[in-house]
Amino acid sequence: MGAKEPTEDDDEVVSYAEPSRGIYKKLIIRGDGIAGGIMMGDSAVVRPIMQAFADDARLGGQRAEWLFPTVAVIGPVCRAALKEHGVASRVMPAVPKMGPLIAALAEYFDLTSSSTAEP
Repeated sequence: MGAKEPTEDDDEVVSYAEPSRGIYKKLIIRGDGIAGGIMMGDSAVVRPIMQAFADDARLGGQRAEWLFPTVAVIGPVCRAALKEHGVASRVMPAVPKMGPLIAALAEYFDLTSSSTAEP
């Protein structure tokens, strides 16, 4: 989608590769948005990145986070169940309720002080 290589002097390249698993992810960041990218082997990141590209979303300081899915859990039981399946969660609220979960996600992404698109 879009640019496959940097073309402007201030373009940034954010990438990750794990050849043994067939994973390659690369974003071309121009200004504060996604100018293009290549995603192979990790379908979990494709939809949000494509949407951010289509919406010309601003990324803020969170470039690398777009390459890795953020899993949030409502509480310890959910976290343990996901862990059994090899899925690591990054966000869990102190109180297992929806409001605190949203607040924990906002804090994780530092969205409380800026308007940044969600990965």
